[in-house]
Amino acid sequence: MRSRLNWKTVAEGIGVIAIVGSLVFVGLQIQQDQQIALAQIFADHDDTQIEWARMIIENDDVWIRGLKGEDLDERQYAEFTALSISYFQMEADRFRRAMLITAIRPTSIVVKHANIISSYPGLEKVWREWLEESQGVSAAEWFESYRDSVTSEVEAIHAGDRNYTPHTSYAPM
Repeated sequence: MRSRLNWKTVAEGIGVIAIVGSLVFVGLQIQQDQQIALAQIFADHDDTQIEWARMIIENDDVWIRGLKGEDLDERQYAEFTALSISYFQMEADRFRRAMLITAIRPTSIVVKHANIISSYPGLEKVWREWLEESQGVSAAEWFESYRDSVTSEVEAIHAGDRNYTPHTSYAPM
């Protein structure tokens, strides 16, 4: 009887160890999957930035004139608007990634983007048009947070409530 009990106890112990080992393995697998997903998010963002930079290089005259708020014909304004909205979306994506990764503060991204928007009359005009067009459109909570935070920061800059250093490069990155 004694040896049966000991074998039963040993078998149960081995079963518990196997279950714990399986749980540890699953936990490590989930952690690895999360790291792979984050790496993919960064790679996608890098590809987007490279493509955006290529578009700016190809349309540098329109980009610079548009940033300054100079007159553009209809086609040029459409190009400038498309480039600007791509830029806004890249910054929104950067904000989303910062929310996922605690090492980056989303507020620093908001302040930087608001400073850049406030530095260029043409970019701010497109920002306001984009906001107006998106009124009442349902968006992800993180995106609404980003949009509202940047808008509030731009307003605070114009009201003189923020220390503001104008951005002087034509490549607002």
